[in-house]
Amino acid sequence: MLALHPRVVDVIWEAVGRLIPVHRPKSHPLGCHRGRIPDRVCFEGILRRLVTGCSWDVAGRISGAGETTLRRRRDEWTAAGVFAALFDEALAGYDRIIGLDLSEVAVDGSLHKAPFGGEGTGPNPTDRGKCGWKWSIATDRHGIPVGWTIDGANHNDCELFIPTIRQVIERGLLADIETLNLDRGYDNRVVRGYCTEIGLNDLVCARKRNKGTAKKKVAV
Repeated sequence: MLALHPRVVDVIWEAVGRLIPVHRPKSHPLGCHRGRIPDRVCFEGILRRLVTGCSWDVAGRISGAGETTLRRRRDEWTAAGVFAALFDEALAGYDRIIGLDLSEVAVDGSLHKAPFGGEGTGPNPTDRGKCGWKWSIATDRHGIPVGWTIDGANHNDCELFIPTIRQVIERGLLADIETLNLDRGYDNRVVRGYCTEIGLNDLVCARKRNKGTAKKKVAV
């Protein structure tokens, strides 16, 4: 896989490494400590997990860092804002080199399983109440993400719509959006009212239809 090619990993690490805060080791009461696994090793383990979809256990064993260490380092970097800063840098780079196309922006949600539960998960109403989570994402015309949020699977898409759009606003991209496309689940007073409030006037929602009829989209 190209994403795991050493030369690609080197380039990504160059961007990630300078975002990671300096580790301040705590003193041990017995004056001894197990050596800290290098950040680069943990980064490659996390990257392998993201690219291949393998389990944390497998990623930990291949990298030599161990599952617990990878999870702990992921949490440390998340709390430090490393991944958020990396995304902003990548998005800015894409916009500078290729260019975002915000003439058509779409927002939608997706449900995912979370068999071990945890914070931010909830019962999935479409999967017999099994534990899951939902992400809501806004993309440009070519599918490049420009804002997203996550929550429990028991949350309606409309509940996540405003937090998703707020991320787009925080990145200063709102003024460039020409048309916002949504499916029929977003066709309600709350969503339309918020769009009017922030100046998104060209809103297209797929309306509900009877079985056997062609799908139509109407401007709201």
